[in-house]
Amino acid sequence: MIFIGMWVEGKRTGYGVYNFADGSQYEGQFKDNNRHGKGKIDFASGAKYSGDYIDDNMAGQGVYIFPNGDRYVGQWENNNMHGKGKMDFASGDKYSGDYIDDNRTGQGVFIYADGGRYEGHFRNNKRHGKCEIDFASGSKYSGDYIDDNRTGQGVYIFANGDRYEGQYKNNQCHGKGKMDFASGSKYIGDYIYDKRTGEGVFIYANDDRYEGQFKNNKMHGKGKIDYVSGGKYTGDYIDDNMAGQGVFIYANGDRYEGQFKDNKRHGKGTIDYVSGGKYTGDYIDDNMAGQGVYIFPNGDRYEGQWENNNMHGKGEMDSASGGKYIGDYIDDKKTGEGVFIYANGDRYEGQFKDNKRHGKGEIDYASGAKYSGDYIDDNMAGQGVYIFPNGDRYEGQWENNNMHGKGKMDFASGDKYSGDYIDDNITGEGIFIYANGNRYEGQLRDKKRHGKGKIVCINAHKYLGDWIDDNRTGEGVFIYATGDRYEGQFKGNSMHGKGKLDFVDGDKYSGDLINDKITGQGIFIYANGDRYEGQFKDNKMHGKGKIDYANGNKYSGDWVDDKSTGEGVLIYADGGRYEGQFKDNNMHGKGKMDFSNGTKYTGDYIKGNRTGDGVYIFADGGRYEGQFEDNNRHGKGKMDFANGSKYTGDYIDDNRTGDGVLIYADGGRYEGQFKDNNRHGKGKMDFANGSKYTGDYIDDNRTGDGVYIFADGGRYEGQFKDNNRHGKGKTDFAGGEKYTGDYIDDNRTGDGVLIYADGGRYEGQFKDNNRHGKGKMDFANGTKYSGDWIDDNRTGEGVFVYADGDRYEGQFKDNKMHGKGKIDSADGAKYTGDCINDKKTGQCVLIYADGGRYEGQFKDDNRHGKGKTIWGQKTECAGDIYEGDYIDGNRTGQGVYIYADGDRYEGQWENNNMHGKGKMDFASGNNYSGDWIGGNRTGEGVLIYTDGGRYEGQFKDNNGHGKGKMDFSNGTKYSGDWIDGNRTGEGVLIYAESGRYEGQFKDNNRHGKGKIDFPSGDKYTGDFIDDKMAGHGVYIFADGSRYEGEFKDNNMHGKGEIDYANGGKYTGDYIDDNRTGEGVLIYADSGRYEGQFKDNKTDGRGKMIYANGVVKQGMWSNDNFIG
Repeated sequence: MIFIGMWVEGKRTGYGVYNFADGSQYEGQFKDNNRHGKGKIDFASGAKYSGDYIDDNMAGQGVYIFPNGDRYVGQWENNNMHGKGKMDFASGDKYSGDYIDDNRTGQGVFIYADGGRYEGHFRNNKRHGKCEIDFASGSKYSGDYIDDNRTGQGVYIFANGDRYEGQYKNNQCHGKGKMDFASGSKYIGDYIYDKRTGEGVFIYANDDRYEGQFKNNKMHGKGKIDYVSGGKYTGDYIDDNMAGQGVFIYANGDRYEGQFKDNKRHGKGTIDYVSGGKYTGDYIDDNMAGQGVYIFPNGDRYEGQWENNNMHGKGEMDSASGGKYIGDYIDDKKTGEGVFIYANGDRYEGQFKDNKRHGKGEIDYASGAKYSGDYIDDNMAGQGVYIFPNGDRYEGQWENNNMHGKGKMDFASGDKYSGDYIDDNITGEGIFIYANGNRYEGQLRDKKRHGKGKIVCINAHKYLGDWIDDNRTGEGVFIYATGDRYEGQFKGNSMHGKGKLDFVDGDKYSGDLINDKITGQGIFIYANGDRYEGQFKDNKMHGKGKIDYANGNKYSGDWVDDKSTGEGVLIYADGGRYEGQFKDNNMHGKGKMDFSNGTKYTGDYIKGNRTGDGVYIFADGGRYEGQFEDNNRHGKGKMDFANGSKYTGDYIDDNRTGDGVLIYADGGRYEGQFKDNNRHGKGKMDFANGSKYTGDYIDDNRTGDGVYIFADGGRYEGQFKDNNRHGKGKTDFAGGEKYTGDYIDDNRTGDGVLIYADGGRYEGQFKDNNRHGKGKMDFANGTKYSGDWIDDNRTGEGVFVYADGDRYEGQFKDNKMHGKGKIDSADGAKYTGDCINDKKTGQCVLIYADGGRYEGQFKDDNRHGKGKTIWGQKTECAGDIYEGDYIDGNRTGQGVYIYADGDRYEGQWENNNMHGKGKMDFASGNNYSGDWIGGNRTGEGVLIYTDGGRYEGQFKDNNGHGKGKMDFSNGTKYSGDWIDGNRTGEGVLIYAESGRYEGQFKDNNRHGKGKIDFPSGDKYTGDFIDDKMAGHGVYIFADGSRYEGEFKDNNMHGKGEIDYANGGKYTGDYIDDNRTGEGVLIYADSGRYEGQFKDNKTDGRGKMIYANGVVKQGMWSNDNFIG
């Protein structure tokens, strides 16, 4: 640095030129080393300033030309544009007005390069406060600005004539406002970010009026519109269109309620017509289209598909007269496939045309008849199938609803006919196949065989011969399918007279026949060797007879109708023997049977079976006494089982069926109904373990309705299946819980209500005893949950309301908040984002009750990861912003913190404190870069002050502490020890004016031992107290003089000795830098004064010995001897 100019008392004072180390040059006035007065500076950056200085700062009036060409003319203070000023920007913009601290702040006018003009308040270079602005586009704004944005209340007149009056935020209409459009429309309501969003009223130029919700300038949400034409709409809007759910009342009085899309009825809806008609169903593009129900004014009801306001597609019509149609419609007419159920119960299913049966169809008559086939103009005509009420089936030609022409009839009896029909009757040549398998081919009349014909049965029976009125009558041969062959006389379809039968199986009969039956005396020899000889009647052995069976059995006795009936004895080939009554080849009546296996029965028989009362003794010792039917225990009876169980009650088909009591071997007792040996029906069971059941049984399992009382006192009442609670039921548990609802397989499954012993209540779906599906839980502690459950855990979507009022809505897993969700806390805080295992974890937005907002990552309910926090207006940190890393809820890691007052920290954090490496830009202009501990500057760092001062070194608790180096803005430099922000300890201080101190410091003052080199060349080594030479020291003057002694307040004070450069010497007292008190002064010429001094002069009593030997002793005053 080089200075050329005037000095006064060692300081730059007056006019001069100062060349800075960076190349900048100042030319102008100085005072006390500072630029002061008029001056001009050319900065190394290219900037220029010409104007007033005060105390080294630009202050007063001045002109500043910036490196980029910007030019400021106006007032300055502390190197900042401050006061009134005018700025011409290189871009062409101009500003004239107030400045504070280098920023446009106050009242001013800003003219933009494009011709726009702003007049109003500024703050920190931004438009801020009240103003008026004329935009180059022709628009105008009058109102509030904040931070260069239209924010607050204002009026904006658009270039096209639109006019907005209301609230603004960040240059956009935001909040409440009113817009008058040049087109004549008007809007009053909410705005968000320049768009009609929220609640509002829009009056169109044609006086249509909408009141409701808006979004992005469009009617969106709930709203109501009154049309000038008389129509009204109330409901949902999306993107300016009626969309969603709504009600439209038409000018003629019709009323539609339902879904809309793009201003049209679209979706589900109901319209009530003034005419009395009513439609409920689907709409597409304002037309009834899709699925719907229409009730006509006359009471007819159509439900089905629609197209273009017509019944079209599938539909169902219920006529007020009682008829019903289900099927296709085209253009409002039954056309296509359909089902018509007539009021009398007839049912037609098939094709229609213009409301008539036409084409293929099928009709079921109420009488039981059915027709399937062709229709022409509502009549059976063409080919068709008709099934008669009795089951007959005709397939063939029709004319005017009659069978006519060729056809085929399958009779319900099993008969079949194929041949000629005339006017609904079988007449002519044909083939008739009978139900019994016979096949007739020949002549027919009025459905009867008549004339010559041949019949072949499907089982191969054959007859060839004479027929009269459908009967075999005359001579003929009948060959049976089996090969049996009869040759002889016939009458009325029967063998009648003498004849001979040869059976293909080897049986042979020879004898009398009457009406197709063997009747009279005869011999029948069976192919298997059985031989009966005796009386016959109607093909049966009847009367007295004896039969020897080929298997060795023998029977001798009475016969009736081919069966042993009456008294008889049957001896079995295995040795078993029955003696008693018979009927129809069966043991029937009283009898006694000794079985070959050792069992015995005595009692009643019916039809060969033990039926009635009897006693049966089993081979294992079991004994039954009671009623029998068909060889089975059946009716009332008592059974003593070989295992010790006992049963008394009803039997059916050898099984315990009906009412009975079963006492088990283990002591259990069942009383009730049985079926097939199983408990079945109503019953009561007392189990050996103390449990009890009263209710329904099916197949030995508790199935149906019942009450089960558990051994522990629990009680279930409801439905059962397969011994399990199944269906609807109610359980009162021994522990106090109560459940009412569905059960499946003994588990709570389905819908139910579970009331816990502690008062908690769950209502919803269950599966396998667990809450599963949709459900609502009211906990005893006041919390509530409504939503999905899986395996007794809250899993899926749900809402959880805590007893304290907190509310979570979102996803759950295993009873924990898990997935996406939203938490509304009772204190007003709101959380929207991810949760894992009941904790806020993942990405989220958290809005605090105090208005603060956090957006970023969470983990375990804490902010964790990357995030941004804006503190609310109700907090001590209102307006502060932090963006960066979080760990466990604390700012930890890397982050940026911007304070509301403008301070900005960027760096490392730990536990909410600045910790680690970081940089702080203070709003004051100071900058710190370095170490932080616990929120304080601690460690190594660099602090640069606004005035240019710079500290580099160690810090502690925000203060320089330890070793450090300070370059002051005035040029002074310090390197050494610091304690609590003060120079304390050992250090070196180099003054701007070249002075240098090295030594001890305390509280920024030289204190203790030290050495100072003054700019003048003087040197001092010694004691300092409170920044002043005090104590003992040695002071060497630039001229070579040397003082050693006591100091006080920078002055020689006390005892001391000085050796003057001219050879003189003084030893004695000093006060305030002056020889005062007792002392000895030896002059350079060897003269010597010894005595009293005052203010460096001999004063008081003293003795002077001059170099020439003269001696004066006495009183002195002001260096003069007075005697």
